[in-house]
Amino acid sequence: MNENIAIHSIYGHLRTGFVAAAPRYTPPKWWQADLWAVSKAMLATEYEVKISRGDFFADCKKKTDPWLGPSEKKHDLLAAGNINGPARFYYVVPSELVTVDEVPAWAGLIEMHCRCKVETSNFWDWPFLYKKKAPQLHGERVTNDQVNQIFRCLHYRFWLLKNCLETSPDMEAMEIEA
Repeated sequence: MNENIAIHSIYGHLRTGFVAAAPRYTPPKWWQADLWAVSKAMLATEYEVKISRGDFFADCKKKTDPWLGPSEKKHDLLAAGNINGPARFYYVVPSELVTVDEVPAWAGLIEMHCRCKVETSNFWDWPFLYKKKAPQLHGERVTNDQVNQIFRCLHYRFWLLKNCLETSPDMEAMEIEA
């Protein structure tokens, strides 16, 4: 399992319950999320993918950049239910990477299991199991303006990717062949 497969799998399985979902999105006054999703109830959920035990345990050291003001630890803000953060937070890990007892009280745990012999980007080959449901950290609803900001971010990424593909020498070769 790698981060891209995990993100694609989560999105694929949960896409009908989202108003918006963005991979590698940085909400205002928060850290970048591997997947940031807004439910139909307008509550944000962050999915943080961890591939190794070392990466999982290093996560507690994340701090704000000093130029943003007083340095704060992400885990402390999650534990306090800071409204700039998600209403729910999940760690997404390969099966049996960590135990439920190792997961902080404010976080949920999702295990990814592969039904295939070779890693694939087909999300149906990567079912997941909720090992621990994430508690609701706060009840602050995401505003329509915040959802629109997610859409603007995704729109910008689309056009940036489209421009990169259109200016790529490989793309020109494909157009000539067609």
